Amino acid sequence: MIANTNTQAGFMGAVLVDATLNPAGAALKILFSNQAASTEPGAVKLIGGAEIHEVNGGVSSGPISVLPVTLKPMEIQILGRTIG
Repeated sequence: MIANTNTQAGFMGAVLVDATLNPAGAALKILFSNQAASTEPGAVKLIGGAEIHEVNGGVSSGPISVLPVTLKPMEIQILGRTIG
């Protein structure tokens, strides 16, 4: 689940997800949104690798995947893996 709590502006960015559960290349689909969609939402592919800068100065790639997202103001989305 992802949410944009801003009442005025949309959000376009990325969300970090656990790569063990959702590896790079896996596809997620919007299962629910509280906002009307103008078109049927398609699958969004997870992209791999991001650089994590730790508070102590260390750098790692975690086990994370990156999910590009676009949300309208006050939108909540529930995403699920596609099969196939």
